[in-house]
Amino acid sequence: MNSTLIWLVIGLSLCLMDFFLPTAFTEYSMGVSALLIVPISIILPYFGVQIVIWMGLSVGLMVIFR
Repeated sequence: MNSTLIWLVIGLSLCLMDFFLPTAFTEYSMGVSALLIVPISIILPYFGVQIVIWMGLSVGLMVIFR
């Protein structure tokens, strides 16, 4: 399975989970950041680096959304 497809599935499922479960935008920010990793994963094929960028984006978006 391609890493781009993995990030797309993770991002969509996290955004959908936040729609049904009240988590105060925690899952939503993680899902949006996973969707932002999709174009990055095309350019940068290293999965470990993608995870580090995703974690940084998740924390940043959590701070912005709150």
